[in-house]
Amino acid sequence: MDFLGGRTELWSAEYLYVIDETGQPLFAKFARDTNPQPYIEGGEIVEGREFPWMASLSLAGYHYCTFNIINSEWILGVASCMLYDWNYYSVMVGSNSLDAVGTIHNVIKVVKHEAYNESNSWINDIAVLQVSPPIEMGNGVSPVVLADQGQAAPPVGTTATVAGWGALQFPGPAANDLHKLEVVVVDHRKCEEIYAPIPKKVIYSSQICASGKLPGQSPTNGDSGAPLIVGEKVVGMVSWARKIGNPEYPAVYTDLNGYIDWINEHIKN
Repeated sequence: MDFLGGRTELWSAEYLYVIDETGQPLFAKFARDTNPQPYIEGGEIVEGREFPWMASLSLAGYHYCTFNIINSEWILGVASCMLYDWNYYSVMVGSNSLDAVGTIHNVIKVVKHEAYNESNSWINDIAVLQVSPPIEMGNGVSPVVLADQGQAAPPVGTTATVAGWGALQFPGPAANDLHKLEVVVVDHRKCEEIYAPIPKKVIYSSQICASGKLPGQSPTNGDSGAPLIVGEKVVGMVSWARKIGNPEYPAVYTDLNGYIDWINEHIKN
């Protein structure tokens, strides 16, 4: 733990948290090892508004996670990003670059899945956030198209795309430009076997495993909540990874096909 003129830097196994003298968060820099909030390492810059539903979630002004626009009032991401009170977060939409500001929206409500458990493989890692002012659609901004409730998970070997503002190397700061990467869906049973020797790292049926096509290709810090895209639909979101960029350990995604009804129920009011 380092003290920096009224600020404290607190290393955990996952993040460097920077907090002020009252214990309130200023920002979280990056993870060291097993990480519930992974980045796009080994990807390429997204040209144009290819993914108009994507949003940058900031903590105390710093990019923190990658979220997805549901409609003008709600965005979708993972519960593992929501470590602090909602008023420390803001959302930017409408820009591929963090320094070319789109529109900024305040977070006014956070709903995490009732059965989310960070101590148990981050199971049910999903959350919806209400924002204000409402997001205006058009000019390169539009809602995400999600998988259908009960839709089968992508078959083994399916090529998918993941995109986000996560660091370009591990560890490191968030990327300024939105990046994308092709990944391949891994056999669920094989993924279970890979993680079985690691305590509290069970792979559940509500999760998808996928790996980059080459070593060093992976989602990473700042990519939590980033979409896993198959065809025209988002079927999953980046949840966690063990050794980022190591093909021996696939990244783990929340499988959205079992959560569509939950999403609709919590945003309808």
